[in-house]
Amino acid sequence: MKNKIFSDGSYLTPYSYEYFTVMKTLFLYGALVSGLVVLVGCRGPLSTEEYLQKVLTRLEGIESAEYYTHAQAWHAFDTVPYADLHFLMKEYNNPGDPAIGAAYVELEAEDTTRLRFAYDGEVRLMPRHEDRGMWVDDFSDNRHPFRTVPAPFFNYTDNIIRYALMTRDSIQTFLRDEGEHYLFGLTIYGDEELEFFGGPYFFGMPDPFGEKVESVYEIRIAKSDDLPDRVYRKMPRNASMTTRGETVLNTLSIGDLNVYDYVPDGYEV
Repeated sequence: MKNKIFSDGSYLTPYSYEYFTVMKTLFLYGALVSGLVVLVGCRGPLSTEEYLQKVLTRLEGIESAEYYTHAQAWHAFDTVPYADLHFLMKEYNNPGDPAIGAAYVELEAEDTTRLRFAYDGEVRLMPRHEDRGMWVDDFSDNRHPFRTVPAPFFNYTDNIIRYALMTRDSIQTFLRDEGEHYLFGLTIYGDEELEFFGGPYFFGMPDPFGEKVESVYEIRIAKSDDLPDRVYRKMPRNASMTTRGETVLNTLSIGDLNVYDYVPDGYEV
């Protein structure tokens, strides 16, 4: 199920063709143009939409980033995470990638020589450390019309915010002042869950009772630099959250990236 992308960069998913109603316009423009929060900038008050555009401009200036992340995941209705992991991420902007527009390497936080995942726009690498093997996937046997590659943090939050500003889908948003941060919230109402693999895709199982499925995203944005530092995602079946830690921007070059450099000696590829 592919998205239609207009010349202005906006997304139109198959769900939109059937359900583009006045309610969508009220959700989008009532929340973004009128603004639940009015922010003060150097030229006067900023609307929610203007502030999110400012955040996008900051994100667009990131060509590379190296940072630690804390990733957690929960099953529906659970309070204890079934996954609680720490990584070192090396993220690269990669406009030539047809899938997510990024490349990245994910390493163990406690042993940054130990690979967990890598993607360079052509292949993804997933290690099997227990039997000293490395699985290389070139997507030649992909059963989806898009690559189900998890996006790295900055790419992920960029696409969520961009979608909220441009979509014609049925959504509801808020922007809330939380002291040192703003919290941006987005709820999408669709026939299926909406996930971001680069761009947005309705994906997964419809509600068994025919109800609209709510896909919820919340992005915490630091006032100090207008960059996201946490993203929370909630679906009917599960939820996840990634928190970005110490970060160094724009010191890596994608020209130097070779994901095979992270394959340990003696591993079978």
